[in-house]
Amino acid sequence: MRQVQFICMAHSKKYSQRCVAGVRLDTGEWIRPISKEVHGELPPRQVHFPNGGDMKNFDVVSACLEAHCPVKKQPENWRIQCSPWSLVCRPCPKEHAPLLKKVLYRGCVLFGNTLDRVAYREFDGAPAKASLLLAKPVHPRWIAKRTPGWKKQLRVRFHLDAVPYDLAVTDIPYDDMLKDLPLGEYSSAQLGIQNENELYFTISLGEPLDNGYCFKLVAAVLQPPDGWPSLE
Repeated sequence: MRQVQFICMAHSKKYSQRCVAGVRLDTGEWIRPISKEVHGELPPRQVHFPNGGDMKNFDVVSACLEAHCPVKKQPENWRIQCSPWSLVCRPCPKEHAPLLKKVLYRGCVLFGNTLDRVAYREFDGAPAKASLLLAKPVHPRWIAKRTPGWKKQLRVRFHLDAVPYDLAVTDIPYDDMLKDLPLGEYSSAQLGIQNENELYFTISLGEPLDNGYCFKLVAAVLQPPDGWPSLE
């Protein structure tokens, strides 16, 4: 067991439960805290602070970890103790910006290809090197649409260098916004994002679905706190 502090870089929904990812202050490494549930999802109470409400992106959080539990598609997984987490500070002070600058992804190929998914069988030969990254999107455009199963979904189209992507968004505030959002395409300003030039995404590789694919997800839409320097 160990007590660690991390910067929350994603707080998203998985089914009716919550998923969290962050960057550790001690090592600068990504971490995905998981429970003992089948898919590792966290109960809502785990990410609720008595002194601060629900967890937010750029919170500094203290949590007790039980063991490193990497799986072939997600090497960053750590199983948690069920003890309550604590909010250290909100938002993270700008002194930690260089830590996130170091983890900013500089490439354009996400998790081995330029599609919106990775075949789970690809990890049989070699486990994934990463399933979480921080990216700087170019020209994001937001689309509210229906999936083939008629579920409403928010997606974002953007570029990394010259490579186009079209990924589902699972960040909780944007997922909640989707309920009242008519189908169609939106600019960043229409979603309340004042300066998309200061926008970053935490991109996660999801659980394998019945079709045998792990989809790439925008798990967090990030706007650094006021006063922070650029992460580029």
